[in-house]
Amino acid sequence: MWCRVVAGCGGGAVRQAPPWPPGRAARLVHLAGAATRTVLLRPPPPHARHLSLGGSLAWQRAKPRAPSALREDAAGSPHRDPPSPPSALATSPRPPTRDDDDCTGAAAAAGDGDADDRRSRPQRWHEVRVEMSELPGIYARLSKIRLTTLVVITAAAGYAMAPVTFDPAVLLLASLGTGLTSCAANTINQYFEVPFDSNMNRTKNRPLVRGQISALHAVTFASVCGVSGLSLLAVLVNPLTAALGAFNLALYTCAYTPLKRLSILNTWLGSVVGAIPPVMGWAAATGSIDTGALLLAALLYSWQFPHFNALSWSLREDYSRGGYRMMSVVDPALCRRVALRHTAALLLLPLLCPPAGLTTWLFPLTCLAPNAYIGVLALRFYTRADRPSARRLFFCSLWYLPTIVLLMILHKARRGGGGAGDAAAAAALPVATPNGRTSGDDLRPEAAPGF
Repeated sequence: MWCRVVAGCGGGAVRQAPPWPPGRAARLVHLAGAATRTVLLRPPPPHARHLSLGGSLAWQRAKPRAPSALREDAAGSPHRDPPSPPSALATSPRPPTRDDDDCTGAAAAAGDGDADDRRSRPQRWHEVRVEMSELPGIYARLSKIRLTTLVVITAAAGYAMAPVTFDPAVLLLASLGTGLTSCAANTINQYFEVPFDSNMNRTKNRPLVRGQISALHAVTFASVCGVSGLSLLAVLVNPLTAALGAFNLALYTCAYTPLKRLSILNTWLGSVVGAIPPVMGWAAATGSIDTGALLLAALLYSWQFPHFNALSWSLREDYSRGGYRMMSVVDPALCRRVALRHTAALLLLPLLCPPAGLTTWLFPLTCLAPNAYIGVLALRFYTRADRPSARRLFFCSLWYLPTIVLLMILHKARRGGGGAGDAAAAAALPVATPNGRTSGDDLRPEAAPGF
């Protein structure tokens, strides 16, 4: 069979048969099948660049520098080379030979050898220059400073609700240690998610994605924050608070972060992570975990579902590009149902606080207005399933939590009935101390065994 060789610009050679005269349709079909089986490709040359164009892959050859047309002859006088004639390759038909297969095989082997050389080439550290004036802003973005601030506020609320005499030193130490631990967790989370954050509009400007700081620098910052925060909690507050902080750090970085790309259960696990900071504040004050701490944790746990589900609903396309398995992407109906269920739980939790001795009965009464408003927005989000209703629910959740926490602190249950008895009761209250123990431990009710 006569064939002609067509040189391929992408590193391959295709044997293409010449056209047959009309009337030989059967032989033409046979020839077309044979031609498709003779396509030989080899890996791209080492100077080819890999690009992504509109979601498709393309190979682009780097343009070589044009050689100079002047050269010197033996006598030293320069003269111009005559232009080379165009290649006559693939202009005249010739029978295929064994040399063609040998050349193609040799080229493929050479391409494989170049690929092996690239893989065996040692990797070098990429130097990243950072201005000292830019470091505070970079550290703040690595730490997700707004999220860290919310974590510190919830931990301080847990301390404020504890039935002990207020000690500003313990509150400051507990808040600082909790904040440093949160900074470490958020930085490690960003370090692990750089390849995925680069695909999302919401996270593509993070420092590690943009290369504003090296990975080694970020990990060092996270290590310093984590070690210093946990050490501060263990030495200057109490071991229970430090243990809760270490558990939360491991849960966020080693379980929640990888689970985001595996299962929608990441939302439930992330809610557990967000519910632990108020328990840390309570433990910093009392050295134990009581019923009041569990109610605070339940409040934070349920609040995160309408908050995050509404946020993720507006960012479904972004999370899908990043490869994260969120309820809003995998099961939108479940996303709305879960948000509505936990909003209903937020309506019932204030009723449990007075019987537990955490607040007075004025607390559930004053919570009626904000609870009714967020309940209406959650119901609209469930029925309408659109972006405007999700945004309204999300923005409502931003002010709902501080409002409820403030009302809880204002209506905190007081011990004693006033007068001299009130002063005696105040003197009998346990006082938090930096070493983790409290005076009057025998008077503390409902102490959990084993702590």
